[in-house]
Amino acid sequence: MKFHHQPPSVIRRSGGFFLNMLYTSRRYGDARRLTLLLESHLRLIHLILAYKQNSTSSSKPCLLEQELCPPVTGSPNSLDSSSKIDPVDVLASYVRERDVGSVVPLEAVRVLYALYSSLSSSQPSPTTFIGHLSGPEATVTSMVRIIQHPYDELSSRNAVWAFMSLAVDKQPALASLFATGQFHRPIQTSCKGKDEPVANPAGGTQSKPTSALDVALDIIVNGKDLWEVNVQLLASVLRLLDVVWQHALEHKGPSRISNRSMHPHRRNSAI
Repeated sequence: MKFHHQPPSVIRRSGGFFLNMLYTSRRYGDARRLTLLLESHLRLIHLILAYKQNSTSSSKPCLLEQELCPPVTGSPNSLDSSSKIDPVDVLASYVRERDVGSVVPLEAVRVLYALYSSLSSSQPSPTTFIGHLSGPEATVTSMVRIIQHPYDELSSRNAVWAFMSLAVDKQPALASLFATGQFHRPIQTSCKGKDEPVANPAGGTQSKPTSALDVALDIIVNGKDLWEVNVQLLASVLRLLDVVWQHALEHKGPSRISNRSMHPHRRNSAI
């Protein structure tokens, strides 16, 4: 089956670009058909990856995984985007894309989860997820916005929470972004033990971006009724807090994560 050897062209090239062209040309029927094509291809890739994890060959990367997540040579920022488009980066762009409906972002994050869940148990160990992204911090920020937005699709929010938990568990570099909101930089701490805005070279101060850990803790503190109204979301949030706590010592400055989270297990006991 040729599909196993090469992912669909909609994964290798950004379908969002073509959708914009179709909408600009007012070809709404073609845009709808392209969206349905994206949905079906992403769903098929997800099913293949999920099936592979339960097969006898789960310890070795399959051809589909090798095509979707090829070895990284150099920084994605240095690549010519016209000649080299990373499929993982395209999938990440679908997660934050709003012009493709609600199904494509959901299926895209499910593919990312299945891909890295499968690769994490393969030998040799996979390349880091962050090396495939042209803008890691922007990607993480967009995912944090999804879980933070109360009116986003619940299925998409839970899928993003699940991917974040997997990333914190299996991808140390990405875990730092989800736990702190940024790559490790010098931290300015006041005499009261609080983080202070870091000076911006361009002038003024640079506030720390909101992290997935910040959102999780806010939900735990302010979402006291989640146990009755949305236990699935509560479980997703607690899963991330549990994984962050387990891996806190692997990050530079673990005391910062401990102080910021104020011992999440102690907070969780109030639920």
